[in-house]
Amino acid sequence: AVAVAVAAPHHAVTKKKARHVRQRCRRHISASSSSSGSGSGGEHHPTLVALPALCFGTDEPFTPGSSKTLHLFEARTIGAFNAAVQECGGLLVHACVAEREGGSVGIVPLATLARVTRLERQEVGVEVEILAENRVVLQGANAESDGGYLEVECHDLLHPSSAKDADQKAQLPTPELSERLVEQANNLRAMLDDVLQLTERVVKRSASVSNDDDDDDDDRRDEDNMLWGHRESSDLREALAWADRRRPVTVQDLLAERARSGDESVSSDNFERATFSTAGSYSDLAECVADADAWKELVYADRLAFSALQAMPASSREDANELTKCRSYALGLVHGCQGLEERLAIAASLVETQLQTLRAKVALMTLDVVD
Repeated sequence: AVAVAVAAPHHAVTKKKARHVRQRCRRHISASSSSSGSGSGGEHHPTLVALPALCFGTDEPFTPGSSKTLHLFEARTIGAFNAAVQECGGLLVHACVAEREGGSVGIVPLATLARVTRLERQEVGVEVEILAENRVVLQGANAESDGGYLEVECHDLLHPSSAKDADQKAQLPTPELSERLVEQANNLRAMLDDVLQLTERVVKRSASVSNDDDDDDDDRRDEDNMLWGHRESSDLREALAWADRRRPVTVQDLLAERARSGDESVSSDNFERATFSTAGSYSDLAECVADADAWKELVYADRLAFSALQAMPASSREDANELTKCRSYALGLVHGCQGLEERLAIAASLVETQLQTLRAKVALMTLDVVD
């Protein structure tokens, strides 16, 4: 086993370079101590769990509430997903790797906890769909697991503030700050609802103009190089449904199910039945939280902020590039409610830009009808 290498989480990596980095990462993971998630003496330390992991470049940030489809061919990566589904409740880690000064490779210590929602055997390889559920802190990695895949040791990123000594209550923000955060979240949700309503008008109008069902991005861009189609609004709706679920899925859930069943191997089906049949214990995220109701509101605000970081139906290529940067930055905000407030502001700014574009598009459509 080797320690997780600390790497700059926002380092720009091209797709070609990312593949090269991933190949080098398999051969060598530099050792150094993690700078995230570890506290000084006397602080509460969550239990570490070993999970299979896949590595991607830092140009592929995977924010909670997002989903992606992967087509797997290598026995190593298929083995990682089999282990996740058969032994880890369908959970695995979506990690990013980056080059550090001197050319060495490191795994970014803040990663995404993903859940396998679909695994379908193909004639060649396996197609899987994963949903980003949460963020985790990596404390160690083993590049030579029994299954031949990368395995990492991780724990949940506590939210919205780190738990203090186990004998103390974790302090929530002041009532004024909590109220402001909830208000920002409610405003963001109203803006997202407006995006969906305007999108429906634009998509229906576009469908009446062209019956081309080609799903290629280039073919779905209009004369202003903007992206239109049902997929983007569908992604946003699914992300909002994830936020509305409110119930987080955490590493602690896997530990709880293993303890309940007395079995270290928990299948994804059993984990899903056990996890979603309960309302969820928000104290799993912070064992000492003082006000569970206030905690739930902040967790929902955080989930909503992440769910807004989706490709919007009015996105240009420049918008897409900006979204990738914002996702990386939002993932790295770990400073409790201060990070949450900044993440809400980032999401609101992105959504407002899309709203302006959509409103202009609808206005032009209205002019076309009048003409």
